[in-house]
Parts: sequence; C-alpha cells; structure tokens
Amino acid sequence: MANVYMIQPAFTTGEISPAVGSRVDLEKYRSALLNAENTVIRPYGGCYRRQGSQYIGELKYSDKDAVLVSFADSVADAYLLEVGYKYIRIWNNDVMEQELSTPFTDPLKLQFTQSGDIMFICSGDYPVKELQHTDVGWNLVDIEITEPYYDILADASIGMTYGTAGVHTYEIPKAGAYTITIAGAGGGGGGSTRREGSVGGNGGNGAVWSGTYTYSAGAVITVNIGSGGTGGAGTNAIFGKGTNGNDGGTTTFQDSVSHQASAVGGGGGNGAQVDASGTNGISHGNGGAGGVGGKGNGDVGGAGANGANGYAVISFNGNKSMKPSATSGENVTITSTSNAFAAGMEGGYIRLTHAMPNKTVSLSFHEENATKTSESLYVGENWKIVTHGTHHSEIHLQKSKDNKTWEDYRTYTSNDDQNYTESGSETEGCWMRVVATMWNDDEADNSKLTVDLSRLPYEHEGTARITQVLSGTQVRCVVTKDFGSTEETETYAFSSWNDYYGYPKVSGFFQDRFCLAATDKNPYSIWMSRTGDYPNFSVEKVDGTATDDSAVKLDLIVRNFYEIRHMIPSNDLVILTSGNEWIIPGDTVITPGKCNPKAQTMRGSSTCLPQHIGNRVVYVQRSGSTVRDLGYSYESDNYNGDDLGILATHLIKNHSLISSAYCQEPDSNLYFVRDDGVLLCFTLIREQQVFAWSHFVTDGKYKWVAAIPHDENDELYAIVERTVNGQPKRYIERFHTMTDETDEFLDSYVAGSGNTLNLSHLAGKTVAILGDGIEQQRKTVPADGILQLDETYDRVIAGLTYTTKIEQPSMEINLSEGTLQGRVHKINAVTLRMENSYGGHIGLNFKDMDELKYDAEYELFTGDLTQSVPLFDVGANTRNHLCIQSDAPYPFRLNAIIREVSVDGGMVRSYNGPAGY
Repeated sequence: MANVYMIQPAFTTGEISPAVGSRVDLEKYRSALLNAENTVIRPYGGCYRRQGSQYIGELKYSDKDAVLVSFADSVADAYLLEVGYKYIRIWNNDVMEQELSTPFTDPLKLQFTQSGDIMFICSGDYPVKELQHTDVGWNLVDIEITEPYYDILADASIGMTYGTAGVHTYEIPKAGAYTITIAGAGGGGGGSTRREGSVGGNGGNGAVWSGTYTYSAGAVITVNIGSGGTGGAGTNAIFGKGTNGNDGGTTTFQDSVSHQASAVGGGGGNGAQVDASGTNGISHGNGGAGGVGGKGNGDVGGAGANGANGYAVISFNGNKSMKPSATSGENVTITSTSNAFAAGMEGGYIRLTHAMPNKTVSLSFHEENATKTSESLYVGENWKIVTHGTHHSEIHLQKSKDNKTWEDYRTYTSNDDQNYTESGSETEGCWMRVVATMWNDDEADNSKLTVDLSRLPYEHEGTARITQVLSGTQVRCVVTKDFGSTEETETYAFSSWNDYYGYPKVSGFFQDRFCLAATDKNPYSIWMSRTGDYPNFSVEKVDGTATDDSAVKLDLIVRNFYEIRHMIPSNDLVILTSGNEWIIPGDTVITPGKCNPKAQTMRGSSTCLPQHIGNRVVYVQRSGSTVRDLGYSYESDNYNGDDLGILATHLIKNHSLISSAYCQEPDSNLYFVRDDGVLLCFTLIREQQVFAWSHFVTDGKYKWVAAIPHDENDELYAIVERTVNGQPKRYIERFHTMTDETDEFLDSYVAGSGNTLNLSHLAGKTVAILGDGIEQQRKTVPADGILQLDETYDRVIAGLTYTTKIEQPSMEINLSEGTLQGRVHKINAVTLRMENSYGGHIGLNFKDMDELKYDAEYELFTGDLTQSVPLFDVGANTRNHLCIQSDAPYPFRLNAIIREVSVDGGMVRSYNGPAGY
C-alpha cells in the first residue's frame, strides 16, 4: 500500500487518560495527546513547552503551610499576599514590603473577599478581620460590626398541640431542645344489655410516651394521631351480651433525623354479658393517662361511648427568663433562671426585649410669663400629645437620641380657646419631652395649661456586650443600648457570632449587601447585612414587619446539614456546600420577606477555591478528584454542568486538588495543585470547545498557586517546596507571561548580567546556564550560593532544568479494509511544524530517541522540520506512539505533526518491540 500522510493540526483536547486511548471514534481523539508533561496547550491549538519559574523569595517558614492571595491594587496590577502561620507578608513587585502579625495558625482554612482597599478575612475561629491598605501602609483589624444579627433562642409561641386524628407535620422554626409527648387514643366503652344495671366495661386509656431531642431549624416532626375507639353496640336481649368497644388507635412520632416512637391506644371495654346468674361487663384496656377511654353505657340496651382521640404536644424548652441588674452601665449583670451561658460567649452580644406599658408625663401650670419643662419620656414607637385648658401659650415637643441634646420636633401655639391632640410614630426609639411657655394675658388669672405626653405600649429592645461569663446562669455586660426594664423577660437573643458559636468562615457581596456564612453552630446559615450598610446586621420593623433593607438570615437545610464552603456572586448568588449547590435568585431585590434559596444539584464542593469563568463556575467536587462546571441551562431551567476531567481522569482520580488559580489573559488557563505536588494546567475556552489538560512537574513539589495581574495579563505565582542540601525549603516563584521574546525555560531561575549570580537558594544543586542566549556548561552551585561564570554576559539566567514530554496516541485512518487499529504499520518520517523553537529529541518511546537537527545551532527555528524516526529494533508495529522530548533551556513550540506512514498487510502477527516500548 502506498504511503499515507497523516496530520494532527491541533492539540486542543490535551492529555487524555489511557482509558480513552482507544476511543478513536471520538472527534476529540484527533487532537489528543497521551502525555503533555510540562506543556501548555494554547487556545489556537499549539502545544508549547511551559515557561520556567523565577525565584522571588523564601517563605518565612518552610515547615509550615502558607497560601498566596492576590490583593488588587488596580485593574492591571496587584499585591501578592503571603499568608502563613500567624503572619501576613505583603509583596509589591516581587519585593517584600511589610509584615503583619495575625492570630491565624492554619492559613489553609482562611477565605478572602476584597472590596476596594479592604480585604475581609474569614477563619471561623476569630472575628472577621479587615486587611486595610491606606496611604501610610497596611493594617489588620477586627471588622467593626455596628449591629450584630441576633438568633432568638426563647419564644413562648414556639410549639404545637395536635388532637385531631390523622397525620400532622411540624417544621422546627428555631434551633434548640424540644420535648415531644404523644398519647394513644382511648378505647371505646362496651355496650349494655336490656337488663337493668348490666353496664358495659370502660375502654382503656391510651399509653403515653415522651422524649426530648435537640433540633436545628428546619427539621421536620411528623405525628400520626390515633382515632378514638368506637363504643360497642348495646342489645335489647335480656339475656345476651353487648358488643365490645373497639381499641383506640396508636399514635406515632418520627422526625427527619431518624428518631421515632409510638404510643398504643387503649383497649376497648367488654360489652355487658347477662346469663342466668347475671354478670356485668368488665373494663378492658391498657395505658396510662393517654386518650381517655369511652365509658360503658349505663342505659338499658345502650351503646358504649367512643374513646377520645390521641394527642401530641411539641414544646420548646428554651424559655428561660433573663433579669438585668440595671438598665444601663458598664458593669451590669444579667441573671438567667437556668443555665444559658457558656465560656466563649465573651465579646458576643445579648438582646433583652421587655414589654413596656403605656406611660404619660404631664405638665400643668397657670403662671403667666413662665416656662416649664416636663419629665423626659422614652418613646419606642407611637406617641400622643394632648393639651387642655384655656391659655395663651407656646408649646414645643422636643426629641433627643441621648436624653441630653434636644431639638424641637413640633410647635403648638394657642390663644385662649385652642387645644391640640396629635399622634405620631417613630421608626427608631427616642426621648421626648414638652417645653411650654405661658404668655401674659388679660385673663391670666383664669388661664390654665395642661399638657399630657403619652407613649403607647411597645416592645423595648436593649443590648449589651458580654464581658465575662461568671457562671452558667450569670454574665457581666456593658450595656450598648439601654434596657427597657430590670424586670425578668423570656424574650432574649444572643448575637450569632462569638467564640462559643464560632465565627463566619465565608464572605462575599451580593445586591449591595455584605454576606457572611457558615459558623460551627450554623454551618448552613447565611447572614446578609442591611442594604448599603455592610457592618450593620440589624432588623428594623415598622408596624411589626421587617423593612425591605433589613438584614436577612437564611438557612440552607436539607436532610443532611451540609456546610457552606463558597459563595460566588453573579446574576444570582451561587452557593456551594459540602453536599449540594444552591442559588439565591438575583432577578428580584432581596428583602427579608422575599429571599428564596433554591437547591440546584447534589454534588458537593471541596474547600479548593472555585473559579468564576465567564458565566460559569468551575469547582472541585467534594471528593477533591472531580472538576465540574456549573451554570444556568435554559433547557432545564436550573443550574447544572459537566465533568471537565472526564477525558483525563488519570490526572485527577485518586488525588485531591487543593489549590486553584485562573489566568484569564492571555490564554484562559486554569491551574490546580494536586496533593502529590503536581501542577495541572487546564486550557478552557468553552465557546470554542477547548478543554485541554496538561501537567507540570519540577524538582520538588508545587504547594499553592495564585494568579496576579500584571500589565493587562495574569501571571501565575506558586509556592514550591524544594529539597536543598537535604533540607526542605519553600519558595515563592513566578511564571512570567509567555511571549515571543521569552527566554526563561528554567525553574527557580535567577536572571542578571556580568559574571556572577547569587543562587544561594539552590546551593548544592546543578543548574543550567543560558548566557546571551547560548547554553553554557552546567555547574553545581557552591555552598555560599555565588555562582562564578566562565565569561561576562549582558544577560544570563541560571536555574533548574525540567523535561517536556509529548506523546501522541495511536493513529487512525479510514482504510478500505476498515480501521488501522491492530494493523501493522510504520512511521517513516515526521514533519514537525514549529515556531521559534530549539532543542528536543524524537522517537517511538522516551528511552531510545534521536536528537532533532536544526540548520543553525542556537538559533530559534520556525517552519517545518522533517526527520526520520529512529526505529531501533521496533520496526513496523501496531501502536506507533510518537514521542517528543526536550530539556534544553529553550522554547519548544509545536503547532502540528505530520506523519508519513506505511501500512503493512494483515492483522497483528504482531511485533511491538521489546517490553517497555
């Protein structure tokens, strides 16, 4: 058969797994590789040797974890944050600018959200921190929450009693302990006979069961109330037997967290039985004080009474009473009627709500040319002012926020015969008083003025910051908003965040609200600040209804209480938890009464940072070994996505991906650090169907990555662990943007000029050297790190070598006999279509290879390079995986491969060479 010429014009499928290596039926097979090590797949199809990494600096600690974070300074530039064990270092243009102390011992747990010159840092262990960048430097402080959100723990209205037979469900409105009591139905009474005095037996009472469980909000309790037993029928026979009553129905209980119980119904009473000797019926049944059994009928021939239905009582156990020692002050104690406080609540807040009665202050006088001021009155919501008498006066209704500084609010004037009645309401509580002046008047002796200022009943909310937990029943506080009374109250609430409950682990912004999520106590909860007021998580009510701009709390609860791990703002707020994915729709404005989270898929997310690319989110699934995307689908009207690593499972499966970074410019590359230190590169352009994996290896392990914008491009920074003189060292290294002038194809390299280089970070390592574009003899870095060069160079770089490996899968061609698979064939020659490249070897495996030959030494080559393939003792075979390798410190840019192939006859009589080929 004549030779055939086969071209692979692009490599946009990237690296595929051996499991896909025979899928010649796939369209993507035509642009695939079996190995793409230390390469980057370009969006337009080329397979390029990756750029090297420049040494920037050593981490503060090489034996402790650290992460890298981008702090945007402008659209085109950013600072690099090195966040490690109890410190943050700020790097500016690859120079360490400042170091700050932090309390964070585990940087891998931290989550970062930037807004302007402030970065919010969530840990779950400490209050949310603000990293502030100002003209004078950097500062790390606790976020100043002006008003916290309060989780109401006590409410006498919580609970339910059911007495109607049938199924009832109750959704737990508030986390806490609940006691559930159920009772079986009573049995029916027995029927009587015609004989006077022959009374049927009473039905038994149903059994009673009670249990106490602790629930999270959203848990569901289901009870099935048993029906009362029907009474037995009587008989008109003198000698005979009334019918027995029916047994009462059993009442059952179960909840959404696998608790269940039952209470059997009481037995039915025996019917009266009269024979020649005469016998009354006897009681029959079981149980205690459950549904009451029906009575046997005493009437002649009467039917027994029906038993009562069973019942269920669900009661909330959180109703403790709180009593403050004073309404204001810095050393106020609050005492609870039972244990309510625990160590770790210090720094959190408590809110007490008192029902405040109507109160009136009055001002009355008749002296002319006199001015009087009434007692001040705290008004929580509604007020009323009424004037009485005949007078010539001017009356000022004044208002104050602090009971010290007063402003006129209303003014009323009267000339003898005019009085006023006015009512009003305040959105915020305030102090009010009356200042009145009686003017000189011809009828002054008959003048009299009375002013009544009243406040209507309201609920007063006072708050305090807990400074010390004295015991389980008492704390010491600083009052931040005066309490309404020193009386006991059952309505109280604790702020959502403190050492005891935990602090938020996730933050973000959506619809001009600052969003916080996931504490140890409430891993499934989201708190949204007031609109436009980011530190304020208060709820304001008007006429009992929360205002639209009030703070919002949401609980994402299904049967399993998954932890919220990421929030990604887009048109909708996308929320990734440990077990499922949610959205909060953004097509309407979020308000406390209109915010409906919607579950989307049930995959779950790992802690690896997701990336928002275009209109889709790319995230690592809960196991850490699957990469998926998530976006809205018009067809299904919800969010779903694809497994992006399905063709390259060998790179991801049985590993965990621990860090990610996305470099949008210039090539849309997504990077993942694998748990074994391999760095995966994924070129992703969905609209062009480019989904191409490759992988990076180096002399050491990659530990973390971050993308930092520089000059309109995104550059990858990595933490790399290397062993130097037997000791582990962790370095920050930078991958510069690849350009036509790039000459940096060494790892951990240092660039300079002259005849010396400082490579102390690679002491004892053998390094390659590129002087004025020409590779020099490799040298070992001496112990002092100063590398002496043989000549003086205008530009010299030195660093660690790495090897690029490219392997094609088996060829496929349509033959008249069918497939090429399993047919003996031979690659005679290969044409490599290259661009600005130099170096490399070629062969049918990575052991026996020929060097690529160029026309001119050390000159970058562009064009078609044709070369025969070394066969060694392989010859014609059935596989023919073409392998290309390069470890020279030069670019290697492969745009296409053209193979000249001879196809032999027959199937595999097969010779594929020695083992390992």
